[in-house]
Amino acid sequence: MLTYDGEYFRLAAEHGMPQFWIKQLRQPFRAAPGSPHERLLRGERYTQVADARAAAENPQRRLSIRAGSRTILMVPLRKQGVLLGFITAHRREVRPFCDNEIALLENFAAQAVIAMENARLLAELQARTRDLEESLEYQTATLFIHPPPRWGRICALPPPPRWGRAGVGVVMPRTDPW
Repeated sequence: MLTYDGEYFRLAAEHGMPQFWIKQLRQPFRAAPGSPHERLLRGERYTQVADARAAAENPQRRLSIRAGSRTILMVPLRKQGVLLGFITAHRREVRPFCDNEIALLENFAAQAVIAMENARLLAELQARTRDLEESLEYQTATLFIHPPPRWGRICALPPPPRWGRAGVGVVMPRTDPW
């Protein structure tokens, strides 16, 4: 599986490919003109290379042939028409993928997009939770150091959890009755 950031493709996950292939595809690359990657960028439902040795020349083609791939299927990961990446299936023989196999990979791609969106939302929620925790800690610390005048003569507040067991009593004049 490769992701696309709007300019570059990057390897995100792989299974069963040689180390030289993994190392090369971890390097970001742009879609070469006329490549299957470019066809996905143009909006094609999928791209299939029936025989990599007979396909148009591009750096990824050479790498795939060296890895032993002959037939290659690429199914895009799209959210609201925007390309997020693609899932690839390879065969070591020349045998095009049938409609059922393509549909299965398209289903996997749809599920991957949902998982990617869920991961993005979870990260967003965790970041927001951290921001709220920091804000609450700051407010608690501010309240601990500068309590409002209406609190009366002695104000003993528990410290924020990160401060350990420290505690402070504050003596203040009571200026107006409650």
